[in-house]
Amino acid sequence: ISVNNNNRSAELDEDIEFYIDLNIAVAFAYSYMDKMFEFVNDNVDYENIDYDRLIKYNNSAIEKTKEITENKYNKEILEATRNTAKNSTELFTKIRDIIKSDKKGEEYIDDEFEAFFEGIRDLNIIIEDATDDFMDYNEDYDWDYDDLSDDEVKEVRSYQKKVGAILDEALADGINSDTNKEQGAKKIRK
Repeated sequence: ISVNNNNRSAELDEDIEFYIDLNIAVAFAYSYMDKMFEFVNDNVDYENIDYDRLIKYNNSAIEKTKEITENKYNKEILEATRNTAKNSTELFTKIRDIIKSDKKGEEYIDDEFEAFFEGIRDLNIIIEDATDDFMDYNEDYDWDYDDLSDDEVKEVRSYQKKVGAILDEALADGINSDTNKEQGAKKIRK
């Protein structure tokens, strides 16, 4: 946005960075949750889940969250995603070891899976809360289209459409799939 006031311009630049980093964290956290549900829902029978793949994916997710620029609006999302992935790794390691040792305890596994799903539900709530906090911040910032020229309003709307299109394209291109997740992540960063 072309703004004469240098302080306002600096604040807008910071807000844009917050917005981008928040959206990257949100997109990654949702893709993580989708992948967890995909792994679990595709394998209703606990014995047929590829636990090694789940563990590898969780460890990779932990590392990926460290690559996302952290700010006050996405910090809780990144921490919650890391914690959920860490707890999931511990859970899937335990279950894998139980199944391999033939000490199957369906009640134990059910309880552990319930804790896993509770972690996913909590992550979803944290994502929603962080997004709401950022929207509240924007409202407090007193963003008012009436203060902008027609050209500035067009520029803002064009920018919002571009960001939305990039996220949509990246997610549609398979950030959730093994084959295209790197390409999707690159598009989000870009």
